[in-house]
Amino acid sequence: MVWVENLFSTIPFWHNAVDGLYFGGYSSTKYKIPYHLSLINSSWSDLSGPPEQMAFIMKFVLKYVPYQQDIETQAITFDCQYQASMPSVFLRYGGYWIEVRSTEYSNRLPSGACGLLMSYSSYWVLGIPAMRGYYISFDPIFLKVGFVPLEGSLKTPLVYDPD
Repeated sequence: MVWVENLFSTIPFWHNAVDGLYFGGYSSTKYKIPYHLSLINSSWSDLSGPPEQMAFIMKFVLKYVPYQQDIETQAITFDCQYQASMPSVFLRYGGYWIEVRSTEYSNRLPSGACGLLMSYSSYWVLGIPAMRGYYISFDPIFLKVGFVPLEGSLKTPLVYDPD
């Protein structure tokens, strides 16, 4: 298990920072993004983040996908046949790269179309899409959170990147 230490001694242990991203399978370019507070939240149904960074991520993952956006709700839907060709999103959380696969940041809706599970927030919320495929343990004594891919998961183990 990889344990990610809390960077903030005055904020609960599930808070850290997201300060980088890259897209698996499509580019080796790692993007340094403005340092933003983030938290791991198992009751949050999507991947949320600051508008500028989330717009960049959404534009990249939808680059070759014909999609529709509801004018009223802003919900984005697309044909599920494109889901497998969409890239994984890797976010640098507390110095470790966490993978969010296309089948985790999108899901099949009752209509048969797929919906994008991404939204805008003033800080990063790594909700259920970021947690799927990992066993996650919260340590309230040492103020850290641990990650390990579930057995049989295709998730990439967390990799430390000091830069």
